[in-house]
Amino acid sequence: MIATKLGPERTRVELLPFLNELLEDPEEVVIALCDSLSNMLDYIGGPSKACAILSVLENICTNEEIAIREKATESIKKILSSVRIKEFEA
Repeated sequence: MIATKLGPERTRVELLPFLNELLEDPEEVVIALCDSLSNMLDYIGGPSKACAILSVLENICTNEEIAIREKATESIKKILSSVRIKEFEA
């Protein structure tokens, strides 16, 4: 996986913004992207950095295709099930 080679910081700063630009790609690509994003917590620095992935998925949720929005919502739920509110408190 590219994120493994980039490391958490570069994944958050470089890869996720790039992936955010793929939102106009074909439906199958965006659905696969949602699936991949839901499994990337470890590659971005853990649950405390989940907002980086959630922001991409939030943008995907604005897509007009129902299947894409449903997959993005499913991915958001999966990420949130791995995150504790305490990890976001300063």
